[in-house]
Amino acid sequence: MVFDRTAYMREYRQKNRDKIRAYYREYTREYTRNHPEKRKEWNKRYYDKDKEKSKERKRCYNRQHYLKIDGKYVRHDKGLRPKLCQLCNKFPARDYHHWKNGDAILGLWVCPYCHKLCEGVDKGLDIAYRALKEMLTQTKLTQEP
Repeated sequence: MVFDRTAYMREYRQKNRDKIRAYYREYTREYTRNHPEKRKEWNKRYYDKDKEKSKERKRCYNRQHYLKIDGKYVRHDKGLRPKLCQLCNKFPARDYHHWKNGDAILGLWVCPYCHKLCEGVDKGLDIAYRALKEMLTQTKLTQEP
């Protein structure tokens, strides 16, 4: 009987997949720690290959993991972004509206339209709007014959 090394190695890799991955992960970490110039060269080659794609990848990552608070970017866990706005369920959720600047976890994923509405409510514009509406309806009712 002839020993089939290719079949044996294929079977071995399937059985020990996690062990092999852990080994290569540790090997890569150790190698990059000992050869930082090589890692820089690889990164440069990878990101220079398609700059637009790299910028989009970075933009998507930052949008998911960072929040702009008072002009500074703060890393936080704001949860996964749903496909639709959490208020109107009509438009894509692109913005994250939070209530407290210190606590970015408390908030909603909303569309740009609802985000403007939320900002107005937070600033008290809804109260001013209701008061103005009430005043205008009162003056309109008194003017009608």
